[in-house]
Amino acid sequence: MVGKKGKILIIEDNRPIARALLLELEEKNYEVDIAYDGEEALKKMENGEADLFLLDLIMPEMDGFSLLEEIGRRGIKAGVIVVSNISSDETVERLKKFNIVDYLIKADYSLEEIAEKVDAYFDKR
Repeated sequence: MVGKKGKILIIEDNRPIARALLLELEEKNYEVDIAYDGEEALKKMENGEADLFLLDLIMPEMDGFSLLEEIGRRGIKAGVIVVSNISSDETVERLKKFNIVDYLIKADYSLEEIAEKVDAYFDKR
């Protein structure tokens, strides 16, 4: 059996979206886990190394911006693709201070297109 392409942690509170992303990425031979809020994501980050985070910004417990700050404080080196429905200029400006790979508006991308962005990230590594 061929090894997995990479390990991804989906951080998304919308369970149907998170599950659909998981299935799409597992089909492409990625190892995928889900955290449904920022606090759960931090616990999973402590337990295992992910190569890439797919991060929603609006979540309970800890929002995506707070989680990005915590990732920086902890020196976690995984890539981050923000996948959110927030599309304001203010959000784009706030994200500039973080070293994210990409910023995708959920409504503008299909699951297949998000998976293609993930493939592109791993192809560049």
